[in-house]
Amino acid sequence: MDRLTQKNRQGEWSLNGVPWEQLNAGEKITRGTRMLLYGALYKLMKYEDTGLSPEDVDRLDDFEQSQTSILLKELSREQKKHRWISVKEKLPEVVGRYLVTALWEDGGWRKYSVYDASYGSDGIWHTANYVPAPYRVVAWMPLPEPYRP
Repeated sequence: MDRLTQKNRQGEWSLNGVPWEQLNAGEKITRGTRMLLYGALYKLMKYEDTGLSPEDVDRLDDFEQSQTSILLKELSREQKKHRWISVKEKLPEVVGRYLVTALWEDGGWRKYSVYDASYGSDGIWHTANYVPAPYRVVAWMPLPEPYRP
């Protein structure tokens, strides 16, 4: 949403696009100023229609800046943990089981499939189930934590 107000370097505020001098008694209200005033009053009406008090808005702003920021940072960390990682980017640092996307040829068709695979200490992917040969692992991700009631 565009701001209705603006502040100058001294911290003085005014209606965005309307200098205070233009609102002095006896000054002519131009069509442009009238439209800006109408837009500001319309948004004020919509705000008042929400039923929120200025104190409610302050509380929402405080919450927005604290809780939302924390949650967004946490979500970003979680998304990075649970994403497909290209084998060109890096390989697993720990020998173990992973979810992999493999590319394989089938009569000239290139197919991508997802498999449960192990990454061995020999640096080779070993699939637990049948995978047509030749296949090539192109991406991997850690398996999710198992369900715990």
